[in-house]
Amino acid sequence: MKKLRLPVVLLYSMIAGIFSCGGDGAVKNDCPGIAIERFYMLLENQEFGTAAQMYSNRGRKLSSEELIKIEKTIKRSAEKHKKKNGISEVIVIEEILIGDHKTAFVKYNIVYNNGEEDDLKQAFEKIDGRWYLKIVSFYK
Repeated sequence: MKKLRLPVVLLYSMIAGIFSCGGDGAVKNDCPGIAIERFYMLLENQEFGTAAQMYSNRGRKLSSEELIKIEKTIKRSAEKHKKKNGISEVIVIEEILIGDHKTAFVKYNIVYNNGEEDDLKQAFEKIDGRWYLKIVSFYK
């Protein structure tokens, strides 16, 4: 059954991506699903500073201090992935655009090279035509 699941999920992801992301001809990460895939690609390539810049906080890009804190968190996360022999693939399962298409949620699956998988969710917000991973603010 697992062999059938992957092609069906990939097909659904492609169809969802085509219909939810078309239209306003914006930037390369015009879809939250593409943004989450790019984020994990940056983690795998150890581009933590660039990955940190993909986060936002309450409708704004992060300050320099926030970027430093998020970058440290991302590095710790990447170490956990490394212990699982790295990421094999990121599969976008569902992409939900809310209201005026400035907020979105993505459900996705990370498949690790050691065979383990994680099902995750991420909130996004659109700032200046680009999708940013939304964080819960604990900074003052």
